[in-house]
Amino acid sequence: MLTYLKTWLTFVPEREKGSVTIENIVWAIAVIAIAAIVIAAITGYVTSHSAELLGP
Repeated sequence: MLTYLKTWLTFVPEREKGSVTIENIVWAIAVIAIAAIVIAAITGYVTSHSAELLGP
């Protein structure tokens, strides 16, 4: 009975084996895109205010 329960809980259909990998790739791309947006925003802010930061 315990073996049957373990098999049932760990069974992954053949067509769903790659779904976790694809999900991880999508999350990685999303994190990289968010990081790129933040870096672009910080770079734009610093560039536009560089005259104030460096002084006269």
